[in-house]
Amino acid sequence: MQARERGEQLDEPMAKPPGLADPVLRALLVLVIALQAFAWSRIDGYQLADSVEYMERAQAFVRGEIVIDSQTIRSFGFSSLLAPFFWAAERMGIEDLRGIVWVSRVVQMLMGLLLVRICVRLGFHLGGRVTALAAGAVCAFNPLFLQYSVSPVSDIAAAVCAGHGLEAAVRRGGFRAGVRSGLWLGLALLAAYKTILIFGGVTAAMFLRERWRGRRMWIGLLWGYTLAVVGQIALDKLTYGEWGASFIKYFFSNSAPMIGTFIHDLGFQKVGFAIYNWSVGSVQENPNLRSIQSKTWYIDNLHHMLVWPVLACTLLGVLRSLLEPRWRALLPLIVFACAVAAMQYKGSKDFRLWIPLLPILAPLAGYGVSAVYGDHSRAKAVRRLAAYALLASTLVLGLRELTSGEKRQFAAYWDAIDWVNAEALERRTDDPDDDANWELPRVASAYHWAVFLQDSKDVEIVKLPRQLDGWTDLLPGEQNRDLLRILDMDWLIVHLPVLASPGHAELAEVVSDGFHVVACFFPGNSSSARREPSESLGPVLVLERRTGAEGERGLIDLGRHVATNDPAAYSAAAGFDAPLRLERPDLGEELWLLGHELRQLAGDGHALLTYHYFVQSQLVAKYASVDRLTIRDGTRAWEQRHPPAFGAVPTNEWPVHGIVRVSWPVIAAQETERAGYRPIGGPWRRGETMPGELWHLLATFDASGVTGALEPAPRPAGDRVAVSEDGLARVGRVLVPVARPARLADDGRPLPAQER
Repeated sequence: MQARERGEQLDEPMAKPPGLADPVLRALLVLVIALQAFAWSRIDGYQLADSVEYMERAQAFVRGEIVIDSQTIRSFGFSSLLAPFFWAAERMGIEDLRGIVWVSRVVQMLMGLLLVRICVRLGFHLGGRVTALAAGAVCAFNPLFLQYSVSPVSDIAAAVCAGHGLEAAVRRGGFRAGVRSGLWLGLALLAAYKTILIFGGVTAAMFLRERWRGRRMWIGLLWGYTLAVVGQIALDKLTYGEWGASFIKYFFSNSAPMIGTFIHDLGFQKVGFAIYNWSVGSVQENPNLRSIQSKTWYIDNLHHMLVWPVLACTLLGVLRSLLEPRWRALLPLIVFACAVAAMQYKGSKDFRLWIPLLPILAPLAGYGVSAVYGDHSRAKAVRRLAAYALLASTLVLGLRELTSGEKRQFAAYWDAIDWVNAEALERRTDDPDDDANWELPRVASAYHWAVFLQDSKDVEIVKLPRQLDGWTDLLPGEQNRDLLRILDMDWLIVHLPVLASPGHAELAEVVSDGFHVVACFFPGNSSSARREPSESLGPVLVLERRTGAEGERGLIDLGRHVATNDPAAYSAAAGFDAPLRLERPDLGEELWLLGHELRQLAGDGHALLTYHYFVQSQLVAKYASVDRLTIRDGTRAWEQRHPPAFGAVPTNEWPVHGIVRVSWPVIAAQETERAGYRPIGGPWRRGETMPGELWHLLATFDASGVTGALEPAPRPAGDRVAVSEDGLARVGRVLVPVARPARLADDGRPLPAQER
């Protein structure tokens, strides 16, 4: 009893938090909008598939459709904010829905402003006006906040609701205050199920604070939250046709495995295994309960979420909260500790999951800033200067963190669909007399979400039943149905690893047979002179359905796509010189390289390298192709090693006495795989082409290196073929197109140091 009264006396008297009348807060909100605009300028394409799923579900609900290939583990709560825009577009007959993406971003920006506001309010309750404004600044300068406050995901909205729930809990009260807190936390649940961890922490802290004597408040909390959960179960019935469909599925796919892993780590291994297997549907008796990242991943990478000044101020705020036993400081601390302790058991870890925790982190950091700022006359100027320096460095480091990561990874998909839109419009306007019979070209994408709402009125985007990167997980019947669907398209947009991945050979073969390459885009920062390669995405290709026209180049062409199998007639028609004979006597293999071509593709202006072979005798080995382009100064190169045509048709299956064309996109400006070379470029990047030499090798490899190769035989005139130290034959000189993103201005200025 005495401890409780002592704690109440330590609490500061409640006062009105800073509002819009406060000039500093107004200036902060204006700065937030400017920072959001900057973050928007750094982002191109969708950041996450989640963003699209919220919009796609809103559109499907308005149209009364079912979303195919959906995990159905998200609440419709956040989508309900976007549904009115789709409803208005349907009522007005708007065909081009790209503007809805812009509107959704603006809605998210407004949510971001509300999040800064609630952080200010919570900071005020914690430590007064200085803490309030510092908390708002810490939230506004956070790189994750800036990145996702311009992308339509539910985490910002969930943070806003969670913040209001925390405010109601911190301010204390009776039954009504508890209901208010429970309802706000329930709304956070409707936005993002992960906020159930925050509710758990608030409930635990409120039990500790109020105990039985103040039970009316935590009973009200449970009532309010229960009402929200019942509402979510009913919302699932409305949107999914089943009571609690997404809520229950989320529990089985996320919460139950975490509970099983936690119980396992406590030492009850059999019980933990049982719960884990029951939740994930595993049939293994002893599965390895382990995360994709280690349990210390959040601690190891905390500086990416909280830049160093914020981390220091947060630790200072935590220490201050522990030394000053006030429930308004201890309650959010308990909530944060409970949430992070639970998150370490989640299989996939991402600091985006921490965004709903910003209403806790920002006030704690603000509390640390106010400790530096001080309220005493002694060294007042120095302390305030130090506090301002902390916030300024937070802004600088936050922006550096924002700009350091890849924010345009999927931008190439938008570039690709924009090109298709323009191409379709041009073809439609070329024949205006036939407009009445015009059929919209059908476009499919390996990632449907990456091009969602980006089609124009001249194009129809068709969603494939499943994303193509999961090809090996499909049953044979599902693969056949998907292949038929793909072949019904006029265009296909796909990133290279989808076709080159192990187990995707049949997909690559069918795509190669039905489509030819027309454009190529490379993901990355288009504002930089050179795009760095993405580890997971790679070049994005636009493929068009074959028409049989001369000059079409697929990833592999043979049989019906080659006009003749007479090498002499073929070489004469193509204008090739004498063929290069490649042979391997120990296997009795002979292959002729009739010629090569390097043609510039539409899009970013990258090149397509095509080899023309004649199979003189049966090839026994499955060879990989090593291709290298060098610029004449001999210090720069582009190199790739890969199975021809992604292994769609291995070399030992090439038709004897047949002509085979194999193509591969060349991203000459990316970092080379060849040690000892610099990236291709130099002064030639100021022009449209670079003079270079092409080197080629067909060989088999193991871990130790080359195990066998087709080696060049002397030419008919007796001239020996130039061979590099590592066995690549020089097959000719080429003009390498300089892609537009890699081109340097020819303005007479000195070259950048790395290009000299």
